[in-house]
Amino acid sequence: MITQSCKDSLGMISVNDFRGLERIPSVMNELGVFSSSEVGDEHGQGPVASKQRRIIVANQLPIRGHRNEETKGWFFEFDKDSLVLQLKDGFPGNTEVWYVGMLKVDVEKEDQEEVAQLMFHKFRCVPVFLTVDQKNKYYHGFCKHYLWPLFHYMLPLSPSHGGVRYDKSLWEGYIVANQLFVNKVVEIYKPDEDSVWVHDYHLMVLPSILRRRYTRVQLGFFLHGPFPSSEIFRTIPVREQILRSLLNCDLIGFQTFDYARHFLSCCSRLLGIDYQCKRGYIGLDYFGKTINIKILPVGIHMGQLESDLNMDQTATLAKQLKEKFKGKVVMVGVDDLDMFKGISLKFSAMGRLLEMHPELIGGVVLVQIANPARSQGKDVQEVRFETSVIAQQINRKYGNEGYEPIVFINDPLSALEKAAYYAISECCVVNAVRDGMNLVSYKYTVCRQGSPVLDKALGINQSDQRKSFLILSEFIGCSPSLSGAYRVNPWDVNAVADAMYVGIHMKDEEKHLRHEKHYNYISSHDVAFWARSFDQDLERACKEHYLKRYYNVGFGLNFRVAAVGKNFRMLTVETIVAAYNSTNSRLILLDYDGTMLPKSAVDKTPRNEVISILNCLCSDPKNIVFIVSGRGRDPLSKWFSPCEKLGISSEHGYFTRWTRDSRWETCSVAMGCDWKKTVEPVMEVYTATTDGSFIEHKESAIVWHYQDADPDFGSCQAKELLDHLESVLTNEPVVVKRGRQIVEVKPQGVSKGIVVEDLISTMQSKGKSPDFLFCIGDDRSDEDMFESIARHLENPSLPPIAEVFACTVGHKPSKAKYYLDDTPAVIELLQGLATASVGPKKIDQIIKFIRSSSFLDKYTSVPRFYSDGKHDKEILWGKKDPIRLEKSSSVDKVSSSLLKADNMIVGGRNKLNGNSKIGRSKVFPEDLAPWRQRILDPGSDIVLRWNKIFLFSCLMALFVDPLYFYLPTVGGEGESSCVNTDFKLRIVVTFFRTIADLFYWLHMLIKFRTAYVAPSSRVFGRGELVMDPKKIARRYIRSDFFIDLIATLPLPQIVIWFIIPATRSSRTDHKNNALALIVLLQYVPRLYLIFPLSSEIIKATGVVTRTTWAGAAYNLLLYMLASHVLGASWYLLSIDRYTSCWKSQCRKENSPVKCLLTYLDCDTFNDGERKAWASGTAVFKNCDPDNDITFKYGIFENAVKKNAVSSNFIEKYLYCLWWGLQQLSSYGQNLSTSTFIGETSFAVLISILGLVLFAHLIGNMQTYLQSLTVRLEEWRLKRRDTEEWMKHRQLPEDLRKRVRRFVQYKWLATRGVNEESILRGLPADLRRDIQCHLCLDLVRRGAELHRVLNLDFDCVPFFSQMDDQLLDAICERLVSSLSTEGTYIVREGDPVTEMLFIIRGKLESSTTNGGRTGFFNSIMLKPGDFCGEELLSWALHPKSSLNLPSSTRTVKALNEVEAFALRAEDLKFVANQFRRLHSKKLQHTFRYHSHHWRTWAACFIQAAWRRHKKRMVENILTMSESFALNEREATETEQEDEAHFSDSSNPSQAKLNLGVTILASRFATNTRRGAQKMKDVEMPKLPKPEEPDFSSDVE
Repeated sequence: MITQSCKDSLGMISVNDFRGLERIPSVMNELGVFSSSEVGDEHGQGPVASKQRRIIVANQLPIRGHRNEETKGWFFEFDKDSLVLQLKDGFPGNTEVWYVGMLKVDVEKEDQEEVAQLMFHKFRCVPVFLTVDQKNKYYHGFCKHYLWPLFHYMLPLSPSHGGVRYDKSLWEGYIVANQLFVNKVVEIYKPDEDSVWVHDYHLMVLPSILRRRYTRVQLGFFLHGPFPSSEIFRTIPVREQILRSLLNCDLIGFQTFDYARHFLSCCSRLLGIDYQCKRGYIGLDYFGKTINIKILPVGIHMGQLESDLNMDQTATLAKQLKEKFKGKVVMVGVDDLDMFKGISLKFSAMGRLLEMHPELIGGVVLVQIANPARSQGKDVQEVRFETSVIAQQINRKYGNEGYEPIVFINDPLSALEKAAYYAISECCVVNAVRDGMNLVSYKYTVCRQGSPVLDKALGINQSDQRKSFLILSEFIGCSPSLSGAYRVNPWDVNAVADAMYVGIHMKDEEKHLRHEKHYNYISSHDVAFWARSFDQDLERACKEHYLKRYYNVGFGLNFRVAAVGKNFRMLTVETIVAAYNSTNSRLILLDYDGTMLPKSAVDKTPRNEVISILNCLCSDPKNIVFIVSGRGRDPLSKWFSPCEKLGISSEHGYFTRWTRDSRWETCSVAMGCDWKKTVEPVMEVYTATTDGSFIEHKESAIVWHYQDADPDFGSCQAKELLDHLESVLTNEPVVVKRGRQIVEVKPQGVSKGIVVEDLISTMQSKGKSPDFLFCIGDDRSDEDMFESIARHLENPSLPPIAEVFACTVGHKPSKAKYYLDDTPAVIELLQGLATASVGPKKIDQIIKFIRSSSFLDKYTSVPRFYSDGKHDKEILWGKKDPIRLEKSSSVDKVSSSLLKADNMIVGGRNKLNGNSKIGRSKVFPEDLAPWRQRILDPGSDIVLRWNKIFLFSCLMALFVDPLYFYLPTVGGEGESSCVNTDFKLRIVVTFFRTIADLFYWLHMLIKFRTAYVAPSSRVFGRGELVMDPKKIARRYIRSDFFIDLIATLPLPQIVIWFIIPATRSSRTDHKNNALALIVLLQYVPRLYLIFPLSSEIIKATGVVTRTTWAGAAYNLLLYMLASHVLGASWYLLSIDRYTSCWKSQCRKENSPVKCLLTYLDCDTFNDGERKAWASGTAVFKNCDPDNDITFKYGIFENAVKKNAVSSNFIEKYLYCLWWGLQQLSSYGQNLSTSTFIGETSFAVLISILGLVLFAHLIGNMQTYLQSLTVRLEEWRLKRRDTEEWMKHRQLPEDLRKRVRRFVQYKWLATRGVNEESILRGLPADLRRDIQCHLCLDLVRRGAELHRVLNLDFDCVPFFSQMDDQLLDAICERLVSSLSTEGTYIVREGDPVTEMLFIIRGKLESSTTNGGRTGFFNSIMLKPGDFCGEELLSWALHPKSSLNLPSSTRTVKALNEVEAFALRAEDLKFVANQFRRLHSKKLQHTFRYHSHHWRTWAACFIQAAWRRHKKRMVENILTMSESFALNEREATETEQEDEAHFSDSSNPSQAKLNLGVTILASRFATNTRRGAQKMKDVEMPKLPKPEEPDFSSDVE
């Protein structure tokens, strides 16, 4: 058997499902020693107080080690500089700290066990050992070359820049490594005592794996590096898995608020989870749990650093360095050698400083200490080369003999040496371009504070002021903490040079003030403070662990834990229906948005199924049903108009009506709406400045929505709007509330809670006090209803309500006592209530329609909402969600029980066609004979079922028979032993063997009554059955009868109960040999019977097991059965070998008492002579393998040495079974045999049997399991071939994307199954029925439901006018068509080859009328529409040509589209064969629903309107012209009368009037000409579409 360690080394750990990994069942107190405590969580019980323990999990253990090459021994010690070791100072004094991680040195595989033991006992460390390949993928691959650059804002834009790109194999290696870390944590974890603290980005998926094993584990995570912004993090393909894994922690820590803000932004944008601040703490509500966010930078270990400063070695080094750099200002930098530390930029700034200030040459030195790189790769080599080149250039340019401006130390230095450099430096420069925390500045500040020993060496007085100067990059974590530092942009070389200059010339007093400020902060916020604060917050975050119940949700890394209160439970159909049936006055209150309809639904109209269920509920006179919503009364009245008896309360109870025909009642607190004049302008301002927001106007309220805006900006604007409105509405009788992505202003005193109180009081006043109350909602406004119900129940003065069900939607904190997962669960629950209301018959009609017409396909893309706000697009009613499967089972039980009660047929055509059972005789008259005389058909259901039962009984019999080998056992007391028979086991085995024999006898009787196929009739098909009982018996006796008889006889029972007691043989081995011979005699034929029996089952049904998992389990069972037989045989042979030694020694022993062989039997145990012999015999001593004996037991030694021959049955059975399984799996390779022939023969048999069984059974098992993924592998190969082909043909990227999208979509739709090839292999009649099942119900589902329940439903209307015969003919020829987004179904002018009937998706149909300038028409095709109607006109034309018609429109898929296609030749055939297609009803239906006809009609109406408008304009112009002419004539007459006077007095005015007259005349003339031209111009007309030939009307 392959052990877990072998699995790890072979890489056989499952990456996709952690359940495949073996779980360690117990807790290890010491390595290799298990305690009795269970690993699982103790639900409902709090933790038991005991000694506190902390488990620190980090990538590397705080251990330094090396190996002595001479002695080959390992030496290990604690690494005092390791942060994970230093943090233990922050824990309470009695805390026991354990460490899990990798060693910094590579340990050979053969030494790993020894090193692990040493680590465990001496250091309390549990090392994780990875293979070279695992380490390269996990650490050097995914961590250092993918995550680390990405978290430092370096995108892998190209393979040579920015680290490696995402590689799935590296990601899987990362998961495997995290799993191995979890395995080590599990070895030492105590559920109620330990808390686990995980460190850094190397282990970001560990929380999910650990949380899956321990629901209530106290788990904290701290990220030591930066967390990137959401724009960077969202580029990671596995971003959601990482986020969800981190959210499985109780506490997540970050160095700075910026890093925490980026994490919270990612949670909001990617998962839809918003954070809340409360009493100084930041929390995320994730599935009912509060995930706390901690912001606290890491500190340094003050005690250790001060201890280093007080050492003489440090003082000596500092003194030497001071002498070396005497007369120079020293600036120091200590950085890791990687691309983000900005060392080359620092050197460039030093060069610029000397260039700008030449007077500093020779007086300033930059000492740069480079720590060894933590990873290996090309980027490290490039950084090393670049920094060395820049340092050499600057030193050559500005240096001279005895002076180097840059001292670049590229060798590792000890902590004491670094402290000496810090102590003598005037300035510290840390200008990393991006870093998590960087504690160099902290250490520098403390070293500048000095110590008595150091001060004495450097000649500093204790009273001297301490001073330091820090130049810090803006992009490192410690920058916000050290406010006195000089912050710079590391990319600005000039700014860094200026900062260096400032640091050199700054006054000592200012340096002293800055130093004091930094030192006070660093000394008080050390590593102990950081660890203590994190530990306290983790304990606070886990206080509610045992106050809630937890449910595991999801698989793999999407696993999460849903937390609910102990009294907060899921509402099941059985629970509420039982209370529903026992009550007589019921009040049902239903929220709408988010409860009965998903919030993300674009179309807010209720589905017809919802209307049907509401009508069923309202039809019950015992029910009062209300929709209580925040929406306005107009849309609610319109949507629920089909529900006559449904009550509606709109706008949170402001308007209420009891039925559809009753009038609306206004809330008693109704008031004027003058406040809206104040609110609207304010909201309009915020709407204009917030892209994606909008205002919803209600009669009683105004709502500002921002769900489509940027999450962060929208939330900020909502807060500002809330404050703004509260300030301007202080004196108004309204309230301003902020809900989920809304800000609402509504009157005071209006809430859903008031609605509940009013409805209950009204019912009580009418004498119908409710005894059943069901209230359900999903958001904050519905909590008012739950609170009102709770108050009513607590008020003793009010009449009690017997059954109350307050239910919320989603796992979240609520005042309700029940919850449902999502909208589909609500619909299921209401369906269960409707079933109880209207009776099973009518509801069965609904269920029949639902299941047969697949109305839920309309919900296929409905997003599912979770408590964290994240929505996933899944099929409604949980077809892909494992949690929903459990939930929906309750409704299925109700529905199925109703179906059985009324004996209704659900499923229509399929059920009717499936009434005939497989193999049942339809023509034999013997079917009517009495059952005693009936001859069975070998292909009938009863025979097939019996064969499977008998196969199972055969396997059980094969299991029982070897148990006889365990009857002999070694008994006796002390050193006196004997051979006995286990009497109790003999009874039990005989009982089960007798039951198995009965099955064999019954099988023989059935064979005498089972017909067979005459060999001469097997020409084609099944052949002719022989029904003559005599012929059947004769054939059976000649073939298999004697084998069955030998297998059936109860020979072992006869031998052990009658023959052996009767013979009373004095030879013990005679009993064993006789028993073994009898069992083996029958075991061979019994084993043989399995093979023909399996063959018969395969002939009848095709397979023995129908599922691949069952097939794998069947082969594994046979393999275990072989191990069972082998172990039992080994036990019996061990007994025989043991007694052989006794007999050989007994024959040799003559004194003091002669040994007789009868003394070895327990029957003579109490005989006096036997006792005398036993007191002085050396037989047993000489046969004890623990002594130095000459007898060789060989492979049977362990059975004697470990007392397997004398143990109780359970112990020896399990040991022997393990022995048999071990030898079969290893082919007997570890057997050490003696020269005894029987023993070596047995070993040879084991090797041969192991090879054969492993090759056959395990090979079959592998085949079964591999068949699960064969289709996926075929698709991967096809996708790879497609990629190679596109690459070879050099297709452009846009075409490649379209090809990939289509291939992906087709795989998701069909899962790689070629439906057409499957259908082609079926008979025509069966193929026709299947086609009708797939197509008919979908295309006719509207008409069918209309007939059943008088309802309306979206359908393909063209088919509603067709009869069954015509529909069958069309459906037989329909084929499935899939189109991806952006696909052109047909282009304008192309031949139309098929007619499409849309089932799902949207398409755009546009036309330019043949490309004519200025014309464009576009429409939207939705489910139920069709396109390609030109083909129908062509098919119905009596003299249509062979040329297909040209398309008049361009049809493009706007999203994924599923449709049925009717090809041209099939449509032509149907049109020729069925005259019904020419009816007038179809003509009108076709014209009404044809978008081509609609477009033509719209253009015709527009053209008529334009002609009418032109005539109106022409008439107006004509009238205007007539009026102008009359006016001109009157003006001319008046001018003639006044000519004499005007000419003499004002000649210029006359000229002006004349000019005006001429212009008016010209304008009228031009206008008339224009009108005349407009008459002659023809407006563009859209040609009338070719009409199908409906001339042959069928009345």
